[in-house]
Amino acid sequence: MKINFGSLFERLKAKLKKPSKIKDKELKNDKKKDSSLKEWAKAFIYALIFAITIRTFLYEPFHIPSGSMKPGLLIGDYIFVEKFSYGYSKYSLPLSLPLIKERVFADKLERGDVAVFRKPGDSKDDFIKRVIGLPGDKIQMKAGRLYINGKIIPKKFISDYYMITLPKQKRTEKQTVLQTSKGELIVKNNKTVLLNGVELPKNLFDISYVNDINCSVSNCVWEMKKYEETLPNNVSYEILEISDIMLLDDTIEYSVPENHYFMMGDNRDMSEDSRVLEEVGYVPYKNFIGKAKTVFFSVNGAASNFPFPIEFYRWHKIIRFERLFNSIK
Repeated sequence: MKINFGSLFERLKAKLKKPSKIKDKELKNDKKKDSSLKEWAKAFIYALIFAITIRTFLYEPFHIPSGSMKPGLLIGDYIFVEKFSYGYSKYSLPLSLPLIKERVFADKLERGDVAVFRKPGDSKDDFIKRVIGLPGDKIQMKAGRLYINGKIIPKKFISDYYMITLPKQKRTEKQTVLQTSKGELIVKNNKTVLLNGVELPKNLFDISYVNDINCSVSNCVWEMKKYEETLPNNVSYEILEISDIMLLDDTIEYSVPENHYFMMGDNRDMSEDSRVLEEVGYVPYKNFIGKAKTVFFSVNGAASNFPFPIEFYRWHKIIRFERLFNSIK
């Protein structure tokens, strides 16, 4: 039998070529994968740079963890702070990098501004308060009234106000009954409050749910007074008071040093601020981070994983929709 070596050779040659085509395809696919990964990496880096730039130089989000600025800012509010309002210091930078000695592109604070600052002598805690005293001012509290440079600041009564703080375990209850000096107060579905059967407007109360609190039906609610205060530059805002005989209602006269500011919370009897010299005191100009501008999100703490409400089915009870995108005054 005659063997056709030429034909056999051609067939072997064709078979040997096939793997090389597969390898070529694999190489092309690897190159495409590498190219795709590089594009994703580039997009991620660009997005990160963009986010850091916005956060550093324009606007930074903050969460309100305490009630010292009630009634204007509530526990669970998320706000945008305008970084360029007062210029930039090292506290404007990520990780408070010490690249700026004092301030650059500096602009002065105005009396009445709500500002975020780094607590003096502390490199970690950010506070939010209202600017009350400017450099050179003399500030004093007498019987619950604010004096600036020897002149009493006008204060007008607005209404009663109910500050309700409930244990987290009550968040699933349909209603909670509390007792006040004015009668029975009922909290319904984390959102609605009735006083003696009459529904209260939302600007006359706030509800917060917190861990590690033990309260009876009477001391879960603070009965407060809401006032409007007007500063010498005609900036008006609302404050809360329990009474005029609390610890910080009568103070020494404070003299604000040069390049420092005197800061106070609007919840006057529940705020640790410049009146407490050993804790906060006068705030250096370089410590300011920015001016509070807008509430962009708000939750009442009734979520089990507060402050991140992933329980979508309970959003109608958790989110304070009426507060979204409110400007800060």
